Amino acid sequence: MILPANRSDLGDQVASVAAHPDRFVAATLVALLSLILLVPALLGLVHMLRDRAPRLALVGGGLALAGVMPVAVQIALGLVEWQMVTAGAERTQMVALLNRIEFSAGFVPILFAAALPALGLCVLGAGLWRTRLTPRWIAVLLGAGAVALDLGFELPSLGVRILAAALSLLAFAHLGRTVRGWSAEEWRAAPER
Repeated sequence: MILPANRSDLGDQVASVAAHPDRFVAATLVALLSLILLVPALLGLVHMLRDRAPRLALVGGGLALAGVMPVAVQIALGLVEWQMVTAGAERTQMVALLNRIEFSAGFVPILFAAALPALGLCVLGAGLWRTRLTPRWIAVLLGAGAVALDLGFELPSLGVRILAAALSLLAFAHLGRTVRGWSAEEWRAAPER
């Protein structure tokens, strides 16, 4: 929620970054840390589902992990935006450059692939729903939080991003608490719940 207002117009976006460069870089680094923490969480979900829903585990985990790199590219582009507003950079040229990058034929697939983590988390949520390893509402929150996060950045809506963060935090916190209560044997055996 430290991210300055996300704008649909790239000129307004660059102006927003220029107005709050420290907040923007802090938000970008928090996003990078979140993405790094998502990888072991995804691997843990795949591990939880491996015996009881192996196809859902592999498909959901594969989609989500495949989308981590495109999301990392988008986060890295945020660091580029941050540098675009430094002293001496001509704002109109930087906006034109950002337009060329974001709407180039090479970048469009990255934009679409960045939705893969949300799709993968929905599939993993379906696996949790089906296997009942957690309460079903956790499975719903997992997918809903991921989809809401994507929507919050596309719309762009701070309220939707806050809701997405809350849903995702609640789902992952409950999953972590559940797994933490398992013994080493239960973790290896993916227990019946």
